[in-house]
Amino acid sequence: MLAQRNQNSYTRFLRKTYSSFHFLFLYTHALRVIAMVVLVSLSIAHMHYFVSDINALVAINPSADPWPISIK
Repeated sequence: MLAQRNQNSYTRFLRKTYSSFHFLFLYTHALRVIAMVVLVSLSIAHMHYFVSDINALVAINPSADPWPISIK
């Protein structure tokens, strides 16, 4: 009887611990996914801004060398 009660409390403890860790994992995974989406969208926006800036500079002076520093 006592062993059965101890086993029930242990399984209850395991169930509660697993569920809390499971929710913690899901929460951190959701935060990771949100952070990745934000970082990817920011990097795409930055690349778009950089490319449009280069295109604007070339449109201002198309004869300019885009790489003025030559490696010798």
